[in-house]
Amino acid sequence: MLFTENAIIWIRRVAHLPVRKRCHSASIGNEILRSLEATFEQFAAQEMSKRQLAGFACRKFRLGSTCLQIHCRFRASRPWLSLQDSVTVCTFAQWLRITAFALVRRFGICQLSRVLDASQRRRTGRSIRGEMMRYHTPSSFEDASAIAAAATGVTRFLAGGTDVLVQLRSDLVTPDDLIDIKLIAGVRDITRRDDGSWRIGAAVSGAELAEHEALIGEWPGVVEALELIGSTQIQARCTLVGNLCNGSPAADSVPAMIAAGATVSVVGPEGAREIAVEDVPTGPGMTSLGPGEVVSAINLPPRGEGGGDAYLRFIPRTEMDIAVVGAGVNLSREGEAITAARVALGAVAPTVLLVEEAGAALVGSTLDDSALAALAKAAEAACRPISDKRGTVEFRTHVAGVLARRAAKIAYDRAGA
Repeated sequence: MLFTENAIIWIRRVAHLPVRKRCHSASIGNEILRSLEATFEQFAAQEMSKRQLAGFACRKFRLGSTCLQIHCRFRASRPWLSLQDSVTVCTFAQWLRITAFALVRRFGICQLSRVLDASQRRRTGRSIRGEMMRYHTPSSFEDASAIAAAATGVTRFLAGGTDVLVQLRSDLVTPDDLIDIKLIAGVRDITRRDDGSWRIGAAVSGAELAEHEALIGEWPGVVEALELIGSTQIQARCTLVGNLCNGSPAADSVPAMIAAGATVSVVGPEGAREIAVEDVPTGPGMTSLGPGEVVSAINLPPRGEGGGDAYLRFIPRTEMDIAVVGAGVNLSREGEAITAARVALGAVAPTVLLVEEAGAALVGSTLDDSALAALAKAAEAACRPISDKRGTVEFRTHVAGVLARRAAKIAYDRAGA
């Protein structure tokens, strides 16, 4: 309440100053800082936690930023807006933003300071602490791993950048170290090994994957899943590795890769290792990768004879939306009978799910109605979704069964082609 009262009193005081003084940044800053002193005392008396302070200051900062953006658009379309009104709006917005920065300096809210740093760094390249964001271009994954392991702040790897750059511009994260892996040899290569397996470099884009006819012929479901991400412009940058390491339960390419039995090559301080794709995500925005570890490539197994895969998703719009439910199916058949099957579901749990019971329901069948019913039942039983504005628990659970059935039919037809 004191913040609101101080804001009103301060704006009234500024409104009666001469225009020259109202526009003087030093006077504005001094007025704001003086009005904050009583507020700091109130915070100290209430013994608010740093978490509470961080939430409060972050809301003030974002509100101030929004006020400035709206004012700029409003002023451009309404040149008749009075100078006094304009200054009042601007000074109030700046008051909100300076409040947030002052809280950071006064109470040392480190997590919040990284959020607020983003605006400052975009303008000057420096944070509010005077530090520069370090940009690295390693020549090998071993070097990239060493840089990440030695870093003490927030670290991000840059391959396509469709997630990292958006997060940076939205003030969601401000890396202290940004490690660009695009200059490492082989990161944009798609290679078929002698045993028929595939290696897809960490920086191979969706557009490059969609033009590789041999890979599309063997793993159409994986390629189709990546092609669903974003617009044509995004397709030129997005990658399988980035979509996986972002940790979203609704990632489109991840269910398709899990159904395909894909693995990832990981380079870290302890050396290289290979792990299954389903073992990478551990929760929304979280992965099992350790400090300093980086994914160097995606590995797809040999396709073999009589195999097919497919991925389907449900979204409210026709394109460029986040999956409400996603389903990937990969199977092999001999004649009419299915000999092996893997089913993965997205956006129905904190991580993408490998539903072994659903795959087992298909093995030995000819994809008749009873097998499809058992598949749908197993898929629905595995779901642990939430209700939100894009779908309820009941809706997501039902759609998971429907999409699993449809994807299985497509994969079955492709396997027999």
